[in-house]
Amino acid sequence: MAENIVEWWRHFWDHADFWDAFWPSVWGALVGAGSAFALERRDRRNEQKAREIAECNRLMFTLIRMLSTLEDYEEQLFTLRKQRLKRDPEWNEIGALVGVTLRRPEFLLGEYTFLLEGKKAVATAEALNSIYVAEANFQAIVERLIERNQLWNEHCAYRAQRQYTRGEHGLNEVGAEKLLEARIKELTVWLKEDLPESIGIFRKLLPKLHIALALRYPKQTFLSFQPLPKPKE
Repeated sequence: MAENIVEWWRHFWDHADFWDAFWPSVWGALVGAGSAFALERRDRRNEQKAREIAECNRLMFTLIRMLSTLEDYEEQLFTLRKQRLKRDPEWNEIGALVGVTLRRPEFLLGEYTFLLEGKKAVATAEALNSIYVAEANFQAIVERLIERNQLWNEHCAYRAQRQYTRGEHGLNEVGAEKLLEARIKELTVWLKEDLPESIGIFRKLLPKLHIALALRYPKQTFLSFQPLPKPKE
C-alpha cells in the first residue's frame, strides 16, 4: 500500500485523468465564489441605496411639514384676520396662536452626509446648505411665536388686574404692561415680515431639492411638492 502511494506521487504530474477533473473543479469553485461575492456586494449597494432614498423621502416630508406649519401660522395670525377686518390687523387685534408647542418638525443635517459624497454631490450640497438656512429660520419663528404667546397671556393678565390696582403699585403695573405691549408689537412686526420670507425660502427650496435628488438617484421616486395657488385679493 505504501509503495503504491509513493509511486502515485512520483508520477503525480502524469495523471491526466486527475488533472482533467481538477482544473474544472478549481475554476468552478473560483467562479462560484466570485459570483457569490459580486451578488453580495450588489445586494449591499442596493440596500444602502434603498436606505438613502428612504432618508431622502423622510427629509422631503419633514420640509413639507415645516412649510405647511408656517403657512398655517401665517393664515391664523394675519390672513384670516385681514380678510375679516378688510385691513391689516393691529398687534393688539392678534391674540395668542393656538397650536404652537415645543414639539415641532425637525431633523439633524448630520444624518444626510451621504448626500455630500460622490461625483453628483454638488447639487445636493447646495440644497443642504439652503435647508440649513430654512430650518434655522423655521426654528427662530417658532421660538418667537412661543414667546409672543407667553407675553400675550401676561398682557391679558395685567389688563384683567388693572381695575383692582391703585397707587404706586398700580403705576408699576402700568409700566410693566407698557413694556409688554412694546415687546409684543415688536414680535408681531417681525413675524409679519419673517413668515412670508421663510415660506418663500421653502417654496423655492423644495423643487430644487427634488431635482437634485432625481439627478443623484435616476429612475427613483421621491415625494414632490406642489405650490398652493395664491389666494385672490
